Amino acid sequence: QSKFQTMTQNVKKIHKTYTDYYDKALVSYKKNNLSEASSLISQALSKDKTQPPFYALNGFILLKNKKYSAAEKEFNQALRFDNNYQPAYRGLGASQYLQKKYNESIQYLNKGLTLFPQDVASLYFLGMNYFQTKAYRNAINPLKVFESAQPKHPRIHGILGICYENINDLQSAYNQ
Repeated sequence: QSKFQTMTQNVKKIHKTYTDYYDKALVSYKKNNLSEASSLISQALSKDKTQPPFYALNGFILLKNKKYSAAEKEFNQALRFDNNYQPAYRGLGASQYLQKKYNESIQYLNKGLTLFPQDVASLYFLGMNYFQTKAYRNAINPLKVFESAQPKHPRIHGILGICYENINDLQSAYNQ
């Protein structure tokens, strides 16, 4: 019974850390208030250093600040706690893409997509990797999924049009 009580206390403690710090950090991140998000996620990590989402969110904050090496350390730390933590693979893929390391990016994104095939952000980065390396035929399917999820994205239609034009599908290019 005492073992059960200890486990229950631990669950409550972890939950409190999520609600007090992580959830608020995520809201701040989504509002692009990166300094507040960073402060909150640091507090979460000081309470519990074993949660992959804490490291991944810290990685995404660092990524937005263009601190690629530091971000990658955070994503890798998340993977040390959970080797199947898909957002960490997306983060590593995004970081490699932003540094124009397209082949490495594709590897990380494909690993993440084996874990969560519907991840629209990973599909976007995967398609953009192929677009940047002029593998237009490979770019189309992941970018089409992104386009259907984000039809108001400012550049997706033009990018898909270029892909279709480069594979000589002029009708599809025109429809973009």
